[in-house]
Amino acid sequence: MKKVEVYYATYCPYSIKALKMLDEKGIEYKSYAIDDDEDKLREKLGEYYKIEGKVTVPQIIVDNKRIGGYDDIKKLDEEGRFDEIFLG
Repeated sequence: MKKVEVYYATYCPYSIKALKMLDEKGIEYKSYAIDDDEDKLREKLGEYYKIEGKVTVPQIIVDNKRIGGYDDIKKLDEEGRFDEIFLG
């Protein structure tokens, strides 16, 4: 089973959509509500933050590889690659 982590904000509609999509597809994940704590986000996603200078939510990580946000997982699903990434 792949390790899936989701960093999200409770007020963010894209975070809510991402969590809903993962739930509907039966993906088990560990979630971290970041909300307005950018320091916590920077701490959890340090390497990605250093590379891009800014990280938005949601951020979805599968087996320590950053997949991206809601639009990214939606695109993977549309391309038929979602199961490959999340289920192996």
